[in-house]
Amino acid sequence: MFLTRVSVNHPVFATMMMVALVVLGLLSYDRLAVDQFPNVDVPVVLVATAYAGASTETVEIEVTKPIEEALNTIGGIEEVASTSYEGRSVVIASFKLEVESAIAAQDVRDKLAALDAELPDEADTPVVSRFNPSDEPVLSVVINSTSLDVPDLTSLAERRLVRALATVSGVGQVALIGGQEQQVAIRLDEARLNALGIGVNEVVDAIRTNNRNRPAGSVITGISERGLQIRGRVRVPKEFLEVIVARRRGAAIHLADVADVETDPQDPESRAIINGVTALAADIVKVQDANTVQVVADVRARLDQLREEFAGQGVRLEIVRDASKPIVESLTDVRSALIEGAALAVAIVFLFLNSWRSTVITALTLPISIIGTLAVIDFLGFTLNMLSLLSLTLSIGILVDDAIVVRENITRHLRMGKSHHRAALDGTSEIGLAVLATTATIVAVFLPVAFMEGMGPLLLRVRRNGFSGGSDFAFCRLYARSDAVQRMA
Repeated sequence: MFLTRVSVNHPVFATMMMVALVVLGLLSYDRLAVDQFPNVDVPVVLVATAYAGASTETVEIEVTKPIEEALNTIGGIEEVASTSYEGRSVVIASFKLEVESAIAAQDVRDKLAALDAELPDEADTPVVSRFNPSDEPVLSVVINSTSLDVPDLTSLAERRLVRALATVSGVGQVALIGGQEQQVAIRLDEARLNALGIGVNEVVDAIRTNNRNRPAGSVITGISERGLQIRGRVRVPKEFLEVIVARRRGAAIHLADVADVETDPQDPESRAIINGVTALAADIVKVQDANTVQVVADVRARLDQLREEFAGQGVRLEIVRDASKPIVESLTDVRSALIEGAALAVAIVFLFLNSWRSTVITALTLPISIIGTLAVIDFLGFTLNMLSLLSLTLSIGILVDDAIVVRENITRHLRMGKSHHRAALDGTSEIGLAVLATTATIVAVFLPVAFMEGMGPLLLRVRRNGFSGGSDFAFCRLYARSDAVQRMA
């Protein structure tokens, strides 16, 4: 065999090549992203349309059905499911797995652009978003306090907690759940409106018109030009009372004449409860392709600092969901199995060959091969996950099996009185083709799996930035559908 002759005739060169593989593997290990499963691109597109004030039947007829009919004409689409709510429409389009989600989303946007004229004017522009499993929160934190109410706690969380966590490396978004911000409440007096003959629409139009900054041209001096702007936006709630809502018989009627202005918490759009007590929750979503375990560790370190700052204000931070725990546990189990399998393989070599030299060679071969493989995994863009580690475990068995066969044949030639140099060359050349055929047979057994349909082969071929193949996986479609509806609800 060519590699055997090179290694035997040039041992220094072979040694340096192995050292280089180990160095590259160790460098790649620090760069590898760690996750429980490969990053799969599922082509599921969500179309959400808000139609304020419309009934369920109206949303179904005027919004949902036109969108469904438009999406059914897109190539590669497999299923269209929709749900109509009061004032809201949700349409989920599931594409075949060989369609890239970015292309699917763009096709949906193109169809909706042509449909815009047919939708009601009162309906908002449809929002198109792709389903991405990596958008799930990697960490959920509950914020509660015995001294602050929900609006004050919301203000504190947005000013300090959300901003502090958003700056952590690898964090893409921090979503606050259960928050209530302060809003300006304008309460109209119906009796005074009727007495002055003012309609509600006049009040709304006056507030909308006066509460904005307006451009007022520009001033040119020499070679410079400055834009002018009239500042009309209200800075404090009490300034709303000075807004002129109408004129009757030449007299200006201000908002203070027909309404009262107060500052109240806005109606909650979501709620977070822990142990029966209302609280706030912060969901931390990582950047795509970021190391989940590392991101969670960095966020935990930042939370420890925030706990010390919030302790004096009676605010508690508690982690209720950690997506890195199952990942760490799964990877630890696989690593343990990998190490135990390698140790047993070395022990079996010593037991049957009864040679310390063969045992040392086999023991060195395993870590060099595994560490060198990490460089290839990083080069191909894969992550360190359950599948990649399980494949390494399987490869160890194949490697040890071939090593035992080759080493036993070399030992047989040594017992025939040959030198170590000649025994290595003759023993390897004699059985090398058979070992290569055995390995090729194993590859041939597993290779057809990559050409099967479904999500399984997709996981085998998936990369960090894309995928190919497959056609159907109902669980992902159902999971995407329920997740999308829950996010909209």
